[in-house]
Amino acid sequence: MRSSLCVLAFGLLVVGCGQSTEDTARGDAAQTTPVSAYATPAGAGVAQVDTAIRAGNYGVAAALLDSTLIDAESAVHAYLNGRLDEALGFTQEARAHYEASVGRDSTFVGGWYQLALLAVGENNFRVATAHFRRVTQYEPTAAAWHGLGQAYFELGDGDSASISFNRSVTLDPNYVPVRLSLAKFHASSGQYAEAERELRDVLGDVDAGGPSDAVEVRRQLANALIAQDHNDEAIVILEGLASSLPWDPQIQYDLGRSLRATGREAEANRAFARFESNTSTQAEVFRLQERIRLTPGSIRDRLELVDVFRRSGRLEEALGALAVVVYMVPDNLHILNNAAILQVEAGRPDAARRLFTSAIDADSMFLPAYLGLSRLEQSGGNVEVARSWLERALVVEPGNADVRRRLDAMHESVADQGN
Repeated sequence: MRSSLCVLAFGLLVVGCGQSTEDTARGDAAQTTPVSAYATPAGAGVAQVDTAIRAGNYGVAAALLDSTLIDAESAVHAYLNGRLDEALGFTQEARAHYEASVGRDSTFVGGWYQLALLAVGENNFRVATAHFRRVTQYEPTAAAWHGLGQAYFELGDGDSASISFNRSVTLDPNYVPVRLSLAKFHASSGQYAEAERELRDVLGDVDAGGPSDAVEVRRQLANALIAQDHNDEAIVILEGLASSLPWDPQIQYDLGRSLRATGREAEANRAFARFESNTSTQAEVFRLQERIRLTPGSIRDRLELVDVFRRSGRLEEALGALAVVVYMVPDNLHILNNAAILQVEAGRPDAARRLFTSAIDADSMFLPAYLGLSRLEQSGGNVEVARSWLERALVVEPGNADVRRRLDAMHESVADQGN
């Protein structure tokens, strides 16, 4: 989908007018390529596509899918196309690919698993349950039984949820997501001490499950402690979470109620004020995500979302959202340049350097990339390299007074240091 428009990036209407452009939050656990897919002759290709999608290298994934590595008529090819579409936010197209995958092979669990997750996202838990049952029939993994248990839990079928969770634990006692669900299950029935024991037991294992699991374990543990009036310990946990996730509204709310319970009213009020501010920002995120869900081809909405993430300090999410835009509008060098700037802000100079250089490779007359590289090198103490980029920028635009002033200032600075 291509259109010509001015794009909104980082709160500024920029660059890109007249150029050709193209037009729930779910983490890695939502992207589970079935083990059986790797056992096929195309297993190496499956792994490459899977890795590219997870890393946000969508152009690489698309190129691999267009190659002959994987049979274009196979179930796994349709499934991986669905994975790519879903990562890009094209849910309906993803659904069609997943349905095609199970149409080509009714025992292909990847398609059923992703269809189940789509149903969960739509709160259609009965459909999700049916799909997860198929997955447990064909490839009974800990993740599959956990998904089934979650669907049962949402339907209010506690007995079936408990059975499914315990089967998941039997298959993999170290599978953190199911242990979190077990803790939530205990808490929902008022067994807070049991939930606390489960969470403390898993706390030492969360590194294997990833940072997001570590956050969720601590979040749930704090709530179990609050429910038992152990607010002092909960405050310590929540203050740590608030330090690493200052934008999260629920953490601020839980911190506020714990502080208030211990009589620290002024601190509680400040936490509740942050909760209100964060809630407003989160509402804007949800609004934009819903607009993108309805019109996934909207570059403007996607860039607005990047801007909201960036302003609230959620740089990883901003980078992820912008990676999709870069894939969708590969010819818009201003967006590529903004992606490089965001990498600089995230403290990734090597990634930024690659993006700036890519913009110059695409158009040797693209001045912003030269200026970006000069700033990047100067900030890293590489003054001579920074000066060389400004000199090259002056070749691109010999009459640019701003570039000339920057270059003169850099010459003076080097001379002063020499004296």
